[in-house]
Amino acid sequence: MSNRTFADAWPSRYLTAADVQDKSFNATIKNIEFEKMKYGTEQPVDYFERMKKGVVLNKSKGKFLSGLAKSQKFDDWIGLEIKIREGLTTFAGDEVACIKFERTAATKKAQVEDELNDALPEF
Repeated sequence: MSNRTFADAWPSRYLTAADVQDKSFNATIKNIEFEKMKYGTEQPVDYFERMKKGVVLNKSKGKFLSGLAKSQKFDDWIGLEIKIREGLTTFAGDEVACIKFERTAATKKAQVEDELNDALPEF
């Protein structure tokens, strides 16, 4: 028996759902680059501080980041801290593993403070 995995046989230069399986962590966006995918299309890829692999952005992740930054400009997304975790999505009628972006606890608190236009007390 071999301890080798699918990822050993076909490594990805991008972060995959398997890379974040059973993990949850915060990451800060370092830069966004347009890269040519294997089918010839160009897509934005988020790169994060202290991480080698980037995340290929789809429309859902892009909408999340533009909402968080309150801007559709990629340059305004640099420096955003997000939570990255494993998730599930529906693809071709099946539930499959994916990478989910979420607000961090700090950004959730800041959003509520901004909406209330008041500082929240510390508990």
